[in-house]
Amino acid sequence: MSNINDFKDLRIWQKGMDIAEKCYLVTKNFPKDELYGMVQQIRRSAASIPANIAEGYGRRATKVPLFPFPCSLPPVPCSLFPVPFPQRIFEIFKHSARFN
Repeated sequence: MSNINDFKDLRIWQKGMDIAEKCYLVTKNFPKDELYGMVQQIRRSAASIPANIAEGYGRRATKVPLFPFPCSLPPVPCSLFPVPFPQRIFEIFKHSARFN
């Protein structure tokens, strides 16, 4: 088994990124009248998969203790997820025939 130094090393995070990428590609061909309905919901849901995995990795625990109030959760770095996903989606659209 390889060493895991970052959440990006987790196979489940990599698969989540693949799912999100495929969802963006599939929804590209949806009707324009669905852009702010179904398309937006699918894309947000797909993007939340690797985001939640990254957040869980940032907690560095197998179980999150129950806290009486949501505001009392331990801090998690918010910058764990946002950069790789938009870069990856940009690369997909940049090389897409419909984007050019």
